[in-house]
Amino acid sequence: MSEIVSPLNVLGSRDSTETFHQQRKKAQRHGAKLRKQLKIHTGDTKNYKTKQKVARISAEDVQKNRNYANVLFWAAERNFIHASEIRLEHAYTRKSRANITSKMKVAYKTLEQLTELTGAAGLPQIDLLTYTAVVHGALLLNRKMHSTAVHSLSVARVALQYLMSRASRENAEEFLYKSIIEDHVDPYLKLAAASKQDALDLNTVARAHFRDNVTPLVQQTIELIEAEDPAFVASLSARAAGTVTEIRWRKYVAELYSPEISRLIQNARAHAQGIVVHDLASYDPALTAWTEVLESHMAQRDQFEENDQTFEILKAYFTFQVLSTRVYRDHAISVELKLRLLADNSASATVAIHKNIISVYNNIISTVGEVLELAGVYNDDELEGTFQAISAYVKADKAEILARSYFQGQEFPQALLLAQEGVLLLTPHAFPLNLWEPLTNVRLGSELRTTLVELRSTSHVLADLASQGSSENALIADNINKYPGGSAAEILQHISIGPLNGASLVVPVAYKPVLYDMAYNYVAREQTGAPAMSKKSSSAKEDKKRGLFGMFG
Repeated sequence: MSEIVSPLNVLGSRDSTETFHQQRKKAQRHGAKLRKQLKIHTGDTKNYKTKQKVARISAEDVQKNRNYANVLFWAAERNFIHASEIRLEHAYTRKSRANITSKMKVAYKTLEQLTELTGAAGLPQIDLLTYTAVVHGALLLNRKMHSTAVHSLSVARVALQYLMSRASRENAEEFLYKSIIEDHVDPYLKLAAASKQDALDLNTVARAHFRDNVTPLVQQTIELIEAEDPAFVASLSARAAGTVTEIRWRKYVAELYSPEISRLIQNARAHAQGIVVHDLASYDPALTAWTEVLESHMAQRDQFEENDQTFEILKAYFTFQVLSTRVYRDHAISVELKLRLLADNSASATVAIHKNIISVYNNIISTVGEVLELAGVYNDDELEGTFQAISAYVKADKAEILARSYFQGQEFPQALLLAQEGVLLLTPHAFPLNLWEPLTNVRLGSELRTTLVELRSTSHVLADLASQGSSENALIADNINKYPGGSAAEILQHISIGPLNGASLVVPVAYKPVLYDMAYNYVAREQTGAPAMSKKSSSAKEDKKRGLFGMFG
């Protein structure tokens, strides 16, 4: 048995390279071929209204052969395309407008008949009803019935968004529904909303009006969606009711300037609330949503004066949300990598996982650096202190991983330096960090500090032994009495000064001669009598002088 043609597949896959005339002829050929196959073709065009059999198709016919339904669809599609062809190729006069309205009205009436028949036959209808809502909205807009048109087009938009969400789960062509929204719904909805002086954010318009229940046939679309997925419709209603009008962040308040920004913020917050700490896939939707908010805000830069406070506050807030979400995600990745290390602690796996963790930590450190440069952070002592502590914790954990790697490679001096660096990084900060959930547990900071102190002590001992060329077993580091700690009095308690076999353990240390002491033995010395003779000669001279000047003697 043949299948019913999907109206949305036909609408979304129209060849853009073809003219409306070519598309209309193609639809006409499909319908004519099916009518001939079903033997309901009417050759007498002069008496077509009285002899045509298409209007007499019944639900029983559709149940027997789905092509009866396809005949009706191609008739509606042909008239809908013909209306677009007239609009494009003719000046918009009263006559052309009447022709457009006539073609769309015929298309809509045909779809009403098709909907009734497929419903009676128990066939799926969301696809068909969505197509009907598009045609009905275009018809009402051409009649300048904007309020009713907004309802039909809002229903079509919401239905297509629902089909997009379902298609992504079933790996269907999501692009198809997106193209229908962009090419066949949004242009009409924007025009209808503008004429009503309604908000120009089309998502906001659709959520506000999809429950208006102006046209019962169109409203059946929402009823069917609600029967399949009540949560989807409920979430749309909740978002329409809880519109965000301002941002309050720390000590700042900024009014939102656009319904579109408000919608994007609501969407981002909804994704952020859906984050599960250990589910890595739950972070990306929130990160993408906040990035979309930031990009949309930055695109409006020309609307604000230079250094406008509202713009700068919102920019800082949106940037902070993007960066902090990225930090959360990267931290979750590091936790996941550590869990893998517990499952496989082989040497090759350890090296590979450690490299990945360090790479993730480098990303966190870089991101935190960007956070600390934000205007709303560096002038907020509490927030700045929190992110400085986050950076210190991550750097210390990175130092511990590197130190452990050097330690296992018996490169103890390097391990000692890294462990000491980690201890110094943690020293100025107090844990827990009440503003950052992953470090609200005080044990995380204290346990890392304890681990680093132990690693530092062990590395110090083994580095000392290695520098002395000791051949002792490296496990001597576990003997705490080998290198006792504490005060001088405590250390003396470990030293025995009593006699051992009649001899004292405390013995004099031989004097070690220095260079001057050894050189002194080689210094030449004069005879001891020489100085006396010199003294005597000096006395004789003095006597001689007194003799010369006897009067002074």
